[in-house]
Amino acid sequence: MTATLGARSDDGRWVWNGYEWRPYGFPPPPQRVKSWHPMIGRKAWSPLLLALTAGWLIVLGVWMPILIVVAHRIGPDGTISRTQGGAILAALGLAGTATLVLGAHLGWVRKPWQLLAESMLGTTVLLAWYVLAMAASSDPGADDAAGVGVIILTVPTWVLVFLLLVVGAGAGAVARLPRLRRERRT
Repeated sequence: MTATLGARSDDGRWVWNGYEWRPYGFPPPPQRVKSWHPMIGRKAWSPLLLALTAGWLIVLGVWMPILIVVAHRIGPDGTISRTQGGAILAALGLAGTATLVLGAHLGWVRKPWQLLAESMLGTTVLLAWYVLAMAASSDPGADDAAGVGVIILTVPTWVLVFLLLVVGAGAGAVARLPRLRRERRT
């Protein structure tokens, strides 16, 4: 398409210099490139989500060393004391609560697709502690057992972590419903 010298485009943002259309006045704003996946991008991992994930992974990894310490202090008759059992249950309860809280945050901010990534991270932490626990045992065949155990426990561990995150996400999404209703009314 040809135009007369100095002619402007219909939107007024371009001018014809005789050879090509050039921006007129200020350059046009840069076009934002959309990510091909919702987990990749600046807003996918907010600072709060990063802090919650890091805290969750730490809490998730704490109960396993407590279990290892208690396992090395089992009495000769194979029993544990109430204090040891309480420590295990408290650490396990804290890890479960932290998992539900992280899931609730993901449900609140409407990022259900991130449940998959978080569940894989949690499963990796739990299985890494399992391998370390097996390596720390005095049994010479524990290395082989650790490898077999990881193969056997990977899917059930992932399913359990994923389901806890989904329950938390459901609670977070339900807790957000009254707020969404108020926003729609206004």
